[in-house]
Amino acid sequence: MTTPAKLDYHEALGVHSTATLQEIERAYAELAAHPRASNVLADAEGARYKAGVKETEAEEDKKNAELDAYLKRSGRRRRARNRRSGGWLDVLLDILSFFK
Repeated sequence: MTTPAKLDYHEALGVHSTATLQEIERAYAELAAHPRASNVLADAEGARYKAGVKETEAEEDKKNAELDAYLKRSGRRRRARNRRSGGWLDVLLDILSFFK
């Protein structure tokens, strides 16, 4: 069984072994500023999620426009719903809308 080689932190940061604390901190800050692969993947997943949300909202807006047109013809008006307020009341109203 082989043992993994010891990691040289100076080499990982790209500084000389006699580097000062300021040089080490600067190298660490530069390394930390670059996006990691996990962040790039999270951004891609976030973009797909946002695209899905926009598509869902567009479908909901279309459905609401059709409903508003119907209610306008029938002489009634539908109250607009404030989306994405994030409150527990919105969740409760969404649940109650299933029972209408």
